[in-house]
Amino acid sequence: MRPFPVTLEMATSPMHDPSHPDGGTPLNSASQPAAPGSGPPSEGMRSGEDARGAAPDHGPPVIVGIGASAGGIPAVQELLGNLPADIGMGFVVVQHLAPDHDSALTDILQQQTPLIVRTAGEGVPVQAGHVYVIPPDRSLTIRGGILHLEDRDQPHTRRNPADRFLNALARDQGNRAVGVVLSGSGSDGTLGVKAIKTGGGITFAQDEASAEHPDMPRSAVRSGQVDFVCPPREIAANLARIAGHPYLWSHWPEQTPLSEEALNRVLRLLRKHTGHDFSDYKTSTIKRRIQRRMSLNQIKQLDSYVRLLKAQGDEVERLFQDLLINVTGFFRDPESFEALKHAVFPAITPDGEAERTLRIWVPGCSTGEEAYSVAIALLEYLGDDWLRTPIQIFATDIDKEALDRARTAIYPESVVSQLSAERLSRFFVRVPGGYQVHENVRNLCIFAPQDMVQDPPFSRLDLICCRNVLIYMDPVLQNRCLNIFHFALAPHGFLMLGSAETVGTDSDLFAMVDQTSKIYSKRAVRTPMPTISGGAGHPSAPEATERPPSPENLERRLHREATDHLLADYAPPSVVVDTGMNILTFLGETGPYIAPSPGRASRNLYKMAHRDLQAPLRKALTDAMAAEQEVCEGNVRMRRDGDLHYLSLRVRPLRSDPGKGHFLVIFDRPDHPVPPAPVRLGEQPEGEQDRWITELEHELATTREQMQSIINEQVTTNEELQTANEEVQSANEELQSTNEELESAKEELQSTNEELSTVNRELENRNQDLSEANGDLHNLLRSIDLAILMVTEDLRIRRFTPRAKELLNLIDADTGRPLTDIRPNVELPDLAQMIRDVLDMVGPKCLEVRDHGGNWYALTVRPYKTEENRITGAVLIFSDISDFKTDPQQVRRLAAVAREAVPAIVLADLTGRILAWNRGAHEHFGFTEAEAAERSLWGLVPPDDHQAARALLERLRQGERVSSYTARRLTKQGEILSVWGSAIPLRDPTGQVYAASLMERDIAALQDYPVPSRNRP
Repeated sequence: MRPFPVTLEMATSPMHDPSHPDGGTPLNSASQPAAPGSGPPSEGMRSGEDARGAAPDHGPPVIVGIGASAGGIPAVQELLGNLPADIGMGFVVVQHLAPDHDSALTDILQQQTPLIVRTAGEGVPVQAGHVYVIPPDRSLTIRGGILHLEDRDQPHTRRNPADRFLNALARDQGNRAVGVVLSGSGSDGTLGVKAIKTGGGITFAQDEASAEHPDMPRSAVRSGQVDFVCPPREIAANLARIAGHPYLWSHWPEQTPLSEEALNRVLRLLRKHTGHDFSDYKTSTIKRRIQRRMSLNQIKQLDSYVRLLKAQGDEVERLFQDLLINVTGFFRDPESFEALKHAVFPAITPDGEAERTLRIWVPGCSTGEEAYSVAIALLEYLGDDWLRTPIQIFATDIDKEALDRARTAIYPESVVSQLSAERLSRFFVRVPGGYQVHENVRNLCIFAPQDMVQDPPFSRLDLICCRNVLIYMDPVLQNRCLNIFHFALAPHGFLMLGSAETVGTDSDLFAMVDQTSKIYSKRAVRTPMPTISGGAGHPSAPEATERPPSPENLERRLHREATDHLLADYAPPSVVVDTGMNILTFLGETGPYIAPSPGRASRNLYKMAHRDLQAPLRKALTDAMAAEQEVCEGNVRMRRDGDLHYLSLRVRPLRSDPGKGHFLVIFDRPDHPVPPAPVRLGEQPEGEQDRWITELEHELATTREQMQSIINEQVTTNEELQTANEEVQSANEELQSTNEELESAKEELQSTNEELSTVNRELENRNQDLSEANGDLHNLLRSIDLAILMVTEDLRIRRFTPRAKELLNLIDADTGRPLTDIRPNVELPDLAQMIRDVLDMVGPKCLEVRDHGGNWYALTVRPYKTEENRITGAVLIFSDISDFKTDPQQVRRLAAVAREAVPAIVLADLTGRILAWNRGAHEHFGFTEAEAAERSLWGLVPPDDHQAARALLERLRQGERVSSYTARRLTKQGEILSVWGSAIPLRDPTGQVYAASLMERDIAALQDYPVPSRNRP
């Protein structure tokens, strides 16, 4: 059971509640009803008391942190404008501001509020009646009630300035912190109000109906950490009402005494309504949470609050939810999860035992972040083997609403920001409202309601991860939980606790594995099955039922009982201890030699041994550990019941558990007591003096040996301490060196940040250019009356024009789909292969195709080239040629027009052989068509221009269309004629260029006709 996980927003309160024990007015008693989830009824103002609490006129003020973003300025104006000037609180506004522009927010807010508004500065203390506004391009924190500014471009301040300030406010002010989240986009502020609620503070959020951009307040409300959800005007009214409550004006609520009798009545009401007993939890935490509820209900006496609990069952549930503090997150203390990968997972992972299931328990899982973190760490460790390893992760809690959120596994962006980019992309899926844990991870975790103190535990577990749960319990309840964990773990099992938790210095149930990460292993000691109290609504688990013993179990018990009798009657008393001298097992009757010592209970051998045996035991155990063999100390004197007895101590190393030292300590019992010696040497009987002197000398020698052993141990300890001191000094020097390196790294980071700022501005300019280019491209595609389709290298649709939608049967959602999945309205045989050929040959292809309506199109496929001349796809252009295919007269008319045209039109193949010659060419150059065919194109070009002519034909061979060029030509009379012309390539039905059409005109005849400047080909 997690004692204090998460708190949900409260239900809407009525305008006036006659069941209120003091007949008070609700907190949300504004002119309009409160929004859903706005909070409980206001409480407990006595007759004649002002509706608004008066803040004390001494001591530091209560600090209210306000986070806002888009649409937040009007909300902040409305909130501050409805606050009285004497409210006695200080306000800090963290508004998302443009980093490159000066802000006039301070002047804007000053016009709307009677409070004093100023820009937050470094080292400025927060004063009552003042509003401090975050400056642009800075991050804001607070320590000791004093504001501190930080550069926004530091790694930890790049995002979520509201979360950063509210977290710092929660750490600095504790229960005196108040958090408000107003209109804005994103989820900034969610983690901040969560920290304030965990620390005992009070939280507000703007309702969605009044928020221009409700994302930020909606995210905060969904986290369950908001006390009041209402418009800014009502937030101001509620702040004014709670301003003078004692809860907010004592740094620790324990300073206000609460009646123990009334406190017990509250706990009984909780147990009656919820079935959960909080009597063994830390009283300070319970008092703080009760006083928080009293402040929200405007009640100052605990007796009045008890009457409210009896009158309103909903308030009992709200108090119960308030006791469930959600202190969780993904990969808290990342080094602990790394320790799991190195110290725990290798030991518990099945090795060649595919049939064994890996079982893990996460009690107090809250909203599931801890359980999913363990699952992710385990999957990262297993790699590809996780599919062959059966895994069960049991995650339990007493908060059923938190478990519902854990099963859904959807978390806002502010929560998953603590994850690395690799984990986020591998184990999470982007969904509306944030990120959801991947289904493969969710399937490993089983979420169920369970009270780990009252309900039966799981069994045969490999790992229990219970972090930051025991810190809220009293020592008695902590020990009970540890016994439950020990019973639930398998013999090889491990326990991981929180950084502030421990199993106790004298615990004999667990052995330390990693002190830093608080990982323990189960000791091989027997613990009884935990007693299950069976709280309300908690049926017993099948694992906790007792079964009748089988014949094998009966035989084993009889053998054990007979062995115990033989040990008691014949074997010498013995104990088994570990290297820490903690007794693990008692054998025989050890009462005369070992007994509990006064004070705190302990199983340490040195603390429990008889006073006369402590020194010889220490020496024998030290020698046995050093020699790793049996050591015997004979003639050890021990006084018991007034008689002096001699016995022998034997210490024998046990090697059943390699790597861990265990020793058997045997007490050889004396046959008869030794008569006490006379007090003075002269009073001894005659003949006994020599024996007495010998005994004294022996005792003196034994004492000297013991003292020498202690001295040797002390010398060894001093040497170890000296070595440790040298190591600490060395570590200190290394830390100083590391600090210098960090300083250098800081300077480098600052330089890098400046470079990044410059690059960012360049990227902004490029983004603007890109947006304009995209706009031009969209307008161009919409304006072209051609069917054009662009595809990628893997034949996925990239863009298309409106005409292409009709012709190819496309819709807007087809962008990104494979072209082969589309059924166009055009007959396109082997289109995919044709596109691949174009990409391979890096040249265009043409083809005549017909649609289902009988219309003909000339399809041209060209490579799609980037600015770097890389081919990343293809462009398909459909030109309507139906008129040419269906009307031969039209073709003949066009041919007649070309033949009778004034410009010289020459058709030549790629070798220069003239194929056709119109009348304009005859008039320009003087040759008839037959004469020109005999001379070829090279007879019209002066010898000095042959190279330029070859270059022109090569461009046409590549399929390029030359729109304008100037050249020189030889006429029949031998004159040089300067011409301006254009040329287009001609293709056969397969798309190959086989000839070129040149249209040329005499430049002198053009007179004033503007000719574009071009390089001569």
